[in-house]
Formats: sequence, C-alpha cells, structure tokens
Amino acid sequence: MSDAANQVSVTTAQMEHANACLREAYKLAGRGRMRNLIRKSLLPQMIAYRNMVIHLHPYDNFTEFVIWRKGQSPEELELNWLKETFEGKTLKVLDIGANFGLYSLVFASFLSPESRIHAFEPNPTLCERLRKNCALNDFDNVVLNSFAISGETAKATLSIELRGDVATNLGEAQLTRDPARMDREKFESIQVQTRTLWELSELHGADFAKLDVEGHEANILMPFFEVADDKALPQYLQLETVNLGNGADGLFAAIAGRGYEPVFQTQRNTIFRR
Repeated sequence: MSDAANQVSVTTAQMEHANACLREAYKLAGRGRMRNLIRKSLLPQMIAYRNMVIHLHPYDNFTEFVIWRKGQSPEELELNWLKETFEGKTLKVLDIGANFGLYSLVFASFLSPESRIHAFEPNPTLCERLRKNCALNDFDNVVLNSFAISGETAKATLSIELRGDVATNLGEAQLTRDPARMDREKFESIQVQTRTLWELSELHGADFAKLDVEGHEANILMPFFEVADDKALPQYLQLETVNLGNGADGLFAAIAGRGYEPVFQTQRNTIFRR
C-alpha cells in the first residue's frame, strides 16, 4: 500500500472510530442539552449507503442525522418495497419534496439508466446536496428542479424553524403565503417559485409520484385532480401521511375518487395504485 493510500485508510478509520464514540455518547446522553451539543459537533462526511456514496450532513437535517446514527433512513420499509417492486424497470418518477435526495438517489440506484427521476426541492441548500450526491454516484438520470410544486404558479415563502441561528431540520421547511405572521426569531424565510403539476404537462402520466411536503400535499393534489384526465394521473402515488392534519379525510376521499387504492402502508407513508 502506498503512503498516500495508507494515510487515507488511517483517516477513514479514525473518522469511523470518532463516529462510533459519538453515537455511543449520544445514546447514553438521554434527552436535552448534551444531545444537542453532540449533534452540533457532527461534521459533513462521506458514507456508504445502499451501494451508493453519500455526502452526509447529519447536523441540520433529520433524515441525514438518522442515517448517520443508525446506518439506515427512517423509511427503509418503503425503500425496500420500491426496490422489490420496480428494480430494473424504466420509469418516470416524480420526487416532490426531494430533501437531500434520499428517494431520487435510491430510485436512480436500482431503476434502468433510461428512467427519468424528476426531483423538486426549493431549498437551495438541500438542492445543492442532491446535485452533489448525484454527481458522486454518476447518476445522470435525475432531473433536478429548484422550484416547489403547489396549487398555483406564484412566489411563496419557504419557512425553516430555527434554534438560535441554525436550522434544526431543513427537511421540515413549509410553504406559506403569509410570511408576516412568522416569528423572525424562530424562522428563517426563503423566497421560492411555485408551479403546478397541471402546467408541467411533460410530467403527466408518471409511473410513480412521491409527495413529502410537510402537510402541503392537498394543496398540490386537489387542484390537479379537478382538471386532470385519467391519462395525466400517476399510476402510483406515495404520500407522507403523518403531517396531513385535518385535511386528511378529504384528500383520501379525493384519491379514492380518482381510482386509487392503498397497496403499502407504514407509520409515515401510504402508497396508492390506480
């Protein structure tokens, strides 16, 4: 082994040893300030995950933190089902609320190279992370869109909850039309562009659409269902259901009314098929 390769190996081993110590300290710390201090100490790092290489930022994003802590995401059941169902197939996929790219990256890892994964992530920090992770893995079939999907084409405010001056979970950012009501000491605001599914006709008839937009799902789907014919609808639809709130019953009724039935469900998500 060359001196350079040996140095890289030692550095990697040292990093993993430090991570193991931090994971154990986090486990033993219980709730409260000590856990927050440990999490704030975490640096961006390269990890192996599902036969990919990911540049991970465990400090400011919950999903990335869980992967750092447990070696797997909070949605492994969903990802396993998707791989078992679609591996090797050629699909048109919509990843709405892509975050740092978990679903887009995993889809790209097991679908055919001819597939197209259209990822939508308006947060510029997360959008750039997805871009870098695609480049790291030579995934050239992920189409990255830096605007948000909503019920109208307009300008909107993406609000991110803060702890001090640092975002605690970039993945929980929410769209709002009334930024004046947000407490500036508790939220960071980013102006973003929104577009509708209906106007993006090239996305109609997708094989799979995943929506994880922190309770904004109904704002996207209800207007689309009102005008879209059957050919424009995705065959499969995955919704994060834990944040739907009071509008859940109406949305589920609209989904059923367009011919969808649930085929897979976890505590976080439901997958429907037409």
